[in-house]
Amino acid sequence: MGAMDDDLKKVSRIELLYEAEQRRMRECATQAAAEFIDSVLAIYRSSEASERLPEQIGSCILLDIDGTPVVATAAHIVDNITKGATLFVARPARPQLVPIVGGDVKATPKPPKGRDYDPSDSAYWQMPDDVVAILGPANFIGASRLAHNRAPKERRYFTALGYVVERNADGVDHEHRTIAFVPSMHTSSAVSEPKLTRRLDSRPDQHIFVRFEKHAQDADGVEMETFYPEGLSGGALLDLGDFTLYDIYAGDTKQRARLAGVIIEYHKDRRALVAVNIGPIVTSIRNALSRSS
Repeated sequence: MGAMDDDLKKVSRIELLYEAEQRRMRECATQAAAEFIDSVLAIYRSSEASERLPEQIGSCILLDIDGTPVVATAAHIVDNITKGATLFVARPARPQLVPIVGGDVKATPKPPKGRDYDPSDSAYWQMPDDVVAILGPANFIGASRLAHNRAPKERRYFTALGYVVERNADGVDHEHRTIAFVPSMHTSSAVSEPKLTRRLDSRPDQHIFVRFEKHAQDADGVEMETFYPEGLSGGALLDLGDFTLYDIYAGDTKQRARLAGVIIEYHKDRRALVAVNIGPIVTSIRNALSRSS
């Protein structure tokens, strides 16, 4: 009986499917953030309101459009330039602020009622070559890392990756002229939002709506209070994959995330993040580049 008792003591607890799904989701989200963090940067603004001192206001993504490197973000962030502000991209490797000057900045037209009524809310900066060298050419996301968004969204998990204001408000040391910025991520499922779809006058498959929960889990599965997402605009929405497929749970299989969209806004009443599908964004930038060449 002694040997049998020892064997019984070695029996491990069986992991429930929901637990396995949540664990794998956290693993894939952490991996996705590590893969994309050098391509998702913070955007800062200096204006008269801030006494020309930089303050973090949003996020942006480095994209390679058929060999042309651009910085993509939300149009309402770029609108600050027309209001007299200077915008900066925070370089990832050795933290420094790179001003958005020179090159070509374009945004979707602002509707007569204001940017809140712009369902695309997208902009890009085709920067000078010297800025591309500073930001690091290898960090620009090419076509192979983009999601086609053809699979049913309800079977997938998505990670929002960017820089929230509340976590970066004290990151600029004006006395010593240094800067530190902290990325944030939130992983959840896509949801159907008929009310938001009508409010945004959204075309089919133009937007991805992701539930922004009041609480989330950290990498170790410990529940924590969710941050307020101001500053995620212009950041990345990453598709982690189909969690109804067995392969995603198999051993140490590496699940490669894809860039699914650009985050443009948060609707508190619906607790939903809104992202524009990356396909239309790339197409519009490609068309604009071809017209200007």
